[in-house]
Amino acid sequence: MNARKTDVFNIFNLKYYIGPNPYLDRGALVFDFALTGYAEPLKIDEYLDDISKQYSH
Repeated sequence: MNARKTDVFNIFNLKYYIGPNPYLDRGALVFDFALTGYAEPLKIDEYLDDISKQYSH
C-alpha cells in the first residue's frame, strides 16, 4: 500500500478491461480497495455528496 497517514483508504491494482466480454457488456475499471486504519472513514453519503459536486451530471 502507498497510503499516507492522512488517507482513510487506499485504492491500488487498477486495471481497465475493454468491453464487451463474456462477463460484462461494457468496459470496466476494477481495483483493490483497503482501509488504512489511520482514521475512521466518513459515512458513504458524505463521500457521495463531495463526488457529486466534482462530477455533476
